[in-house]
Amino acid sequence: APTVVPPLGTKEEGSVLFPFPEMVPTTDPLPKIQALFKTCRFEEAAELIKTLQTDPQGATREALLSINGAAMSFLAFLESDIPQSTTAVQLKHKNGEILNSVKVVRPGVLAAGASAAEYAWSDIDPESVIQLYRTSSRNRVAEIDKLQRHESAIAYDWLVGDRARAALAAERLGTDSPIFKRRWDTLVAGL
Repeated sequence: APTVVPPLGTKEEGSVLFPFPEMVPTTDPLPKIQALFKTCRFEEAAELIKTLQTDPQGATREALLSINGAAMSFLAFLESDIPQSTTAVQLKHKNGEILNSVKVVRPGVLAAGASAAEYAWSDIDPESVIQLYRTSSRNRVAEIDKLQRHESAIAYDWLVGDRARAALAAERLGTDSPIFKRRWDTLVAGL
């Protein structure tokens, strides 16, 4: 009996001529990017996003890089504010420990009091970081500086902290700044 060859693109179960192709796992980069965001590893996230050939499903590279850059700026703002603080900076570790007299050792690294222990931003409770921002931003006078810092704080909270709180803050800021609202709405559409 002659061998019947199925039409191109079809498979007959158990066919020797047309075995099922091996399943090649597709690796969605978004979970890894989000994990880097959650651990404040923004530089690594940016490098990973830049290597992508196409947009991950459900997001655009442009939006991911933009919100990532804003979150990086936020931590840089705080690192410049901490040494200028007139009161001892207090932060809460994710394990619940209160860190007193926090100082910036080097970019991305904090120390508390006289302790030799060092902490990364990822060790710090995001709520505590936002509270530090609220305290330090009260002294800002330049409106453009305030807007940029508010936007970066919202980006940080969106990626690391409480997305609902970030969305509410974005909504409030959007009512005061149509420019921010347009930019944020475009950004969130790509997330």
